[in-house]
Amino acid sequence: MSETAPTLPAKPTGWAWLVARLTRVTSRGEYIPALDGLRWLAMALVFVQHFQLAIVSTTLDRSVTPDPGLRTLYDVRVSVELFFVISGFILGVPFVNERVLKTERVELRAYFLRRLTRIEPPYAIALAIFTGAWLLLGRDPVTTLSHALASLFYVHNLVYGPFHPQAINMVTWSLEIEVQFYLLAPLFAHVFFIASARARRTTLVVAIVVSSVLVELSRRAGYEPPLSIITQIPYFAAGFLLADLYAVDWKTQPPTHWRWDVVALSAWAALPFAATAAIPMRDLAIATVLFIAFVGSFRSIGTRAFLGWVPVRLLGGMCYSTYLFHYNLVMVVWRYVFAADLLGAGSASGARWIDTLAYGALMFVLLFPVFLLFYLTVEHPFMNNKWWKRLMPKARATA
Repeated sequence: MSETAPTLPAKPTGWAWLVARLTRVTSRGEYIPALDGLRWLAMALVFVQHFQLAIVSTTLDRSVTPDPGLRTLYDVRVSVELFFVISGFILGVPFVNERVLKTERVELRAYFLRRLTRIEPPYAIALAIFTGAWLLLGRDPVTTLSHALASLFYVHNLVYGPFHPQAINMVTWSLEIEVQFYLLAPLFAHVFFIASARARRTTLVVAIVVSSVLVELSRRAGYEPPLSIITQIPYFAAGFLLADLYAVDWKTQPPTHWRWDVVALSAWAALPFAATAAIPMRDLAIATVLFIAFVGSFRSIGTRAFLGWVPVRLLGGMCYSTYLFHYNLVMVVWRYVFAADLLGAGSASGARWIDTLAYGALMFVLLFPVFLLFYLTVEHPFMNNKWWKRLMPKARATA
């Protein structure tokens, strides 16, 4: 009696293959489409802000200050904070599962190895590319290499201060703060040993409020806190709080309703006002609005569907590659390729901020092949948390 051979699942082809090829790989195999959509939103805000900065820095747009629309685009600097909330959420969920739900164990060795093997290789390769480019453009080798070395070990902010003009890649200041959080997250996650959900969440809320107050008081006293995790605790703590709700109350399946679309859209609309208004405790306001926006986005129907829409989530999934390359390329392309007072010559639409967004979209289209190439050839292969093990047999074979 013969047995029928099991049917193997067909390999995806066409559009399905392309989506599978571009989708971000997660270490635990759990993929939240809307989360990559939120990454897209954060990266879009970063791109718009830095494109606006390119206009200002090249003095091509002399009237940038009086125009309220352009001023708002430049001042809405909440994209990095959005990334910090996402990081708090992603790193918080496994610790909630271990310490609250008792469903899994976080191996710290594997945790740190994953951070190292996922983040460091693309970063080091991009850093090497830009270091070589600066050397070719005639920068002093000793100065350039010293800045590159400080950046490689994530201490450029501490050694040279934030936004140093000789920085190899200006935007990686935030990555240094991310690394500080990666190192301290297991310690911060001790909050999840608190058994009572009310006490645990109250502790996180207190951390958000107290850290915001301390930063505000230091600034009012004339002391600007160093650009480090010290100033960003409200956002990472908000991510932890979101992780607690997601894993414990929602059991990774947030209940949805249309009314949460109203909450989400209202919060996202309020974010520019919280970021630009001259109000006390601005960090607390931004962290609060971001938390509400995240909760609303997870529990909404339309907003969540948009964030999980394939083009949006795929662009969000490659945000790391985009982040590493966009700033220097935007500055170069705007200065040497566009090289004209495109926005100062007049407004095609009647609203200069709309023109800025239009040119920014064109800039992204021009640079997208670079982002995509780096994502496919460098970043995506390192998403597999076992990539380094694949090299060991090859190394033995060539020994």
